[in-house]
Amino acid sequence: MKKIIAITACLVLLASLGACSIAQAEPMTDPNEPSAYGRENTGDSVQTSAGVIVSGGGKQSVLVLSEKEGLLSLNLGKTAVTVNSKDSSFDKLKNGMTVEFTYDSIAESYPGQAVPKTLGASETKTDYNDICSLYVEIIDTLWETDIALNENGENVYLDLSEAPGLTDAQKRAVEYLAQSVTGKTVSAATMAELEKNGTFDKEKLYIKDGCFIKIAGNAESSSKMTLSAQKYVSGLGAIFFDDCTAKWNSKGEWTFAPGTFAIS
Repeated sequence: MKKIIAITACLVLLASLGACSIAQAEPMTDPNEPSAYGRENTGDSVQTSAGVIVSGGGKQSVLVLSEKEGLLSLNLGKTAVTVNSKDSSFDKLKNGMTVEFTYDSIAESYPGQAVPKTLGASETKTDYNDICSLYVEIIDTLWETDIALNENGENVYLDLSEAPGLTDAQKRAVEYLAQSVTGKTVSAATMAELEKNGTFDKEKLYIKDGCFIKIAGNAESSSKMTLSAQKYVSGLGAIFFDDCTAKWNSKGEWTFAPGTFAIS
């Protein structure tokens, strides 16, 4: 028989993130006019794009969700970097910053790879949005709780279909980043889809070759969400966080507070 033990979790995790609206920086139309991020388009052969840093902030290589090219890995070792239109360096960049960058070409891989000539970042609250990091933090919290459940196979099935605040592109980015958190193969799937394809045994109530993670909830406002999260392997092997809250603070960062914790 399933036994549910409910306790109240007091853990508060700080994650720098936000509504992650990656269309906030418009490409330049005048090659002689500096953009809002402090750099110029240096010629006809140079391409310009914009997006948000979703991973690697402060490091030489960052992962950016671009509005035109999707997920890109940018090597900033030789890139001229500005923050709020002032000369800076890649170690000053943070996850969640909106960026505009110029490049010559993108290597065909996933993520795509590029070496920008210039990159300008904004850290004002309206431009500082990284909701992707919120969901990665929640996945990490689930993964580090009851770690014995993680040993059931090499797959993680991630359901973000009811997760508030995410575009389809952001969901794909979270799926990609979740692979680093879990060390497993992560793919998008709902429980209904797993049941349909036979991965979930509905009679024995277990996932045959991995675990199922779902995050869902509602956006109460642009700065507050109520969430639930679960990691499920079987009827006798699952954990749940209910009545969780995520709030966007005055610095443009999100805080995540788990509510009631339950285990079966």
